[in-house]
Amino acid sequence: MKIGCCIDWRNRAALTACRDCGLDYVELSLQALAEAEEEEINALAALLEEWNLPCYAVNCIFPPALRVTGDSVDIAAIDAYLKQALRKAAPLSPKVMVFGSGAARQVPENYPFTKAWDQLYRLLFHHIAPAMRRSDMTCAVEALHVGECNILVTCREAMELIGQVDSPRVGLLVDLYHLHMAGEDPDSLSAYQGKIVHAHIASTENSRHFPKEGDGENYRYDLKCLVRAGFGEGALSLEAVPQGPFQQNLMDAVTCLKRATPQATD
Repeated sequence: MKIGCCIDWRNRAALTACRDCGLDYVELSLQALAEAEEEEINALAALLEEWNLPCYAVNCIFPPALRVTGDSVDIAAIDAYLKQALRKAAPLSPKVMVFGSGAARQVPENYPFTKAWDQLYRLLFHHIAPAMRRSDMTCAVEALHVGECNILVTCREAMELIGQVDSPRVGLLVDLYHLHMAGEDPDSLSAYQGKIVHAHIASTENSRHFPKEGDGENYRYDLKCLVRAGFGEGALSLEAVPQGPFQQNLMDAVTCLKRATPQATD
C-alpha cells in the first residue's frame, strides 16, 4: 500500500518533509492549484519529478460558493471551473480527483433530498465522469460524516450513488476517520470489492491527529479490512491535523502505518 499526505503545495517545508520521510506521493488541493499561476505549477511539477514524489491525487475540488446542490446550482459555471482547474493541474499528472467538498454539496435547509441526490447523480454522470475520461483520471467520491455534511454521509450511501452512476471513472474513497465517525465497521468494506479507488486516514480517537503507535487505534484491523476489500496495492493519504512539529508527526505516522500494513496482509 502506498502512503502519501494531503498538504498545501505552497508549503515548501511540508513538501520537503514528505520527501525526507519517504512518502510515495502527495495529495494537493485542486482549488489552490486553480488559483496558481501556470509558471508556479510548472516549477512545482519539475520539483516533484526531481524528488520522485508525484502528485497522485487532488482534493478540495469545489469552493464552497460553487454550489452542487440546491436552487443556485450553475452547471455552466461548474463545467467552466472544472475545465480550467484540471487544465491547471495537468502538468502534475494526478490520477485521482477526490469529491468531498462538503460545503459545496451540503443540501440547503428545506431543499428536497431526492432533488439534491439527482443533482449529484447528474453532476457525476454527465459532467465529472466525462471530465475524468478526458484527463485520464478517476473521481473518488468521499463520504463525509454528518458533522461535516448532510448527504453521502456513509460509505454505504456513497456506494449507492456510485452504483447508479456506474462509470469506471467514478469510485469510492474510504476515509477511515469519517467511516469510524459514522459508526461503520471497516469489515463492511469487503462488499465494495473493485470499487475503492483511494483512501484517507487520521486518528478518530485523537481529534483527527496523525496516526502513531500506541494512540489507542487499531490500524492493523483498518488496513486488513482495506486489503480484504482489494485495496492492498492502493494509495492511502494521511489527512490529519498536526500536533507539534509536522515532520515528526509525519515520520511517526509513516512508521506506524508501515508496521501495520504487512500484518494487514496476513
